[in-house]
Amino acid sequence: MSIATVLITGTSGGLGASSLSAAVAKGIADALRPVVLIDLDLDGGGLDVTCGIEHLDGLRWPDLSQLEGKVPPDRLIRALPGPTERKVLSAGPLRAGPSSAESPSQAGRRDALASLSASERVLVVDLPRGRCAIESESAVWDILRPTLWLLLVGTRTRGLADLDAFLTHVDRRGTRGVDAFLIVTGGPHHVSGLDEAITQHTGVPVIGHVPWRPAAARTADRGEWPHSGAQEVVRAVCRRLPEARAA
Repeated sequence: MSIATVLITGTSGGLGASSLSAAVAKGIADALRPVVLIDLDLDGGGLDVTCGIEHLDGLRWPDLSQLEGKVPPDRLIRALPGPTERKVLSAGPLRAGPSSAESPSQAGRRDALASLSASERVLVVDLPRGRCAIESESAVWDILRPTLWLLLVGTRTRGLADLDAFLTHVDRRGTRGVDAFLIVTGGPHHVSGLDEAITQHTGVPVIGHVPWRPAAARTADRGEWPHSGAQEVVRAVCRRLPEARAA
C-alpha cells in the first residue's frame, strides 16, 4: 500500500488545480519521499505538459489501454516520464506501441492504479473538477484509499457557490477513507477574513492561498515544473501526511 494518497480538485474551472497538483508533488518529493503524480483528467491535454516533460519518452494513459492485471509497481514507475523522484502518469497522446488514441478501460485504469498503490511512494492525484471527481473513478476510493483531499476554491462569489455545490455532492455520494478535507483558495489576492468565514461556513479548514501569478504561466512555457506560490500549501500538506506525523 502506498504511503499516502493526496487528491486535488478545483471546484471551479480555470483555477490551476493541475499546476497545484504538480507543485504539491514536487514539494512532497523534495521534503519527504518519492511521488507519482497521476492525471485522471483523461480528456485533457496532459499533466506532462503542465510539468514541462511532454518531450520525454515514457508511458501515458493511452499506452496502458491493453493492460490486464497488476504489474510490479517498480516496473511501471520506471516506465513513466519525469525525474526519478517524481514520476508522472499523464493523459495525452500514445507514446509506445501501435498508433491509437484509445483510452484505457475502467478495468485497465483500476489495474494501473492498483499497481501504483502497491508502491512505497506518495500518490498525488489530479482529479477532474465537479461531479466527475466523485462519479467517474470509483477506483480512487476502492483502491487508492485517499488520505487527504485538497479542494482548490476561487474567492469570488461564483467560486464560493461552486464550493457549496461540490460539498453537497460529496456529502450525498460519500467518501470512504479520506482522513481530511482541506481547502486552498486561489485568486489574485488573499482576502482578509475569508479563510475564517469559509471554515465557519463549511467546517473544512483552509490551509493556504495560491496567488494567480503571470510567472506561473511563464514557468510552464519554459518547460519547468510548477512550484511558485504554493510553498505554504505544500508545508501544510507535508505536516499532515502519515510519514511526517510519525517522524
